[in-house]
Amino acid sequence: MFRTSHIWPLALAAVVLAACSNSPEPGNPQPSSAAGSSASTSSANSALPYAGAPQVADPLPVSILSGDPCVDALTADQTRTIFGQVESGGRSDHGALGPTCGWSNLDSGASLLVTYDLTHDGLSSVYRGSKPRATVWREVSTQSFPAVAYVTDLGGSKDAFCAISVGVADSATVDIGLTLSRAKVGKSDPCAVNAQIADLVIGNLRQKAGS
Repeated sequence: MFRTSHIWPLALAAVVLAACSNSPEPGNPQPSSAAGSSASTSSANSALPYAGAPQVADPLPVSILSGDPCVDALTADQTRTIFGQVESGGRSDHGALGPTCGWSNLDSGASLLVTYDLTHDGLSSVYRGSKPRATVWREVSTQSFPAVAYVTDLGGSKDAFCAISVGVADSATVDIGLTLSRAKVGKSDPCAVNAQIADLVIGNLRQKAGS
């Protein structure tokens, strides 16, 4: 039986929150007022990318990430291909990150989490916060967008888990965390499998944006 879980998403949440919770870059203070926050975002965006992250040459409009990842990220047919017979994904938002949808099959152990990360630093925060902790770090491309597949010491086993962050703009990423089914652990590369899922997700978002 397919059921959503509120425990397994914490692996990716821990990884991405670590990337986003580092001290702010010099010159980018964190004001408490709404006006100050807007100014800080503008200042931060003008300095993007940083920490060695690549620039997104042909970004998608960030507005496409204002939707529901349970609706936009994967079609019903795609989730059936990934998991078999499934129900709709369940929202499992983490306020510090952005809209999140999770799917898990508690019988097989497989799980998937898609987050629209709107923390305004894009891949730069991943390079700054996660690269130093990475046990797996692969710089890749998804649908022509710069991306990185990684596992950190805060995430799951590198034999079972992989996160992919795709830079759809200098200030925004789509984060996809996959845990393989128990039957596939040790037989499939979770980052390679997740790369295929990321391709589907970004393809759907590109279609939504009309690009």
